Amino acid sequence: MSPDKIFLRGLAVLARIGAAGPGPSAFEIDLDAFIDLGAAAMSDSLADTANYADLAREISGALERVRYDDLAEAADAVAGALLAAEHRIEGITLTLRDPRTVPDSATGRIGVSISRTREQERQSTHNARAGIAR
Repeated sequence: MSPDKIFLRGLAVLARIGAAGPGPSAFEIDLDAFIDLGAAAMSDSLADTANYADLAREISGALERVRYDDLAEAADAVAGALLAAEHRIEGITLTLRDPRTVPDSATGRIGVSISRTREQERQSTHNARAGIAR
């Protein structure tokens, strides 16, 4: 996997995750998308890299379409959507934070961080088609 990456920090998104109520709540995303930036550096062409705005739209779209049971399920869905939408991305590290505090706790924020590679996504898709659980 390329050590190069593009990143988004503090992307505010609306989503329905967990038992937060009937409407969407605000969540925050940090994304590291591992992508070889050599061609883009040489060509100075957006066609040789991933577009930040497209990534942000894909993240928002994945979270707006479905109600998720928990943060991990939502993060996994976002990672899968990004890997499916942008063929240049080799891997992803994604953090999904819920800015709401945990009742009766000193915890300021909660969240999950996941890492996925294109190879893991291929294997997951293959297993799903074959009826094999993760």
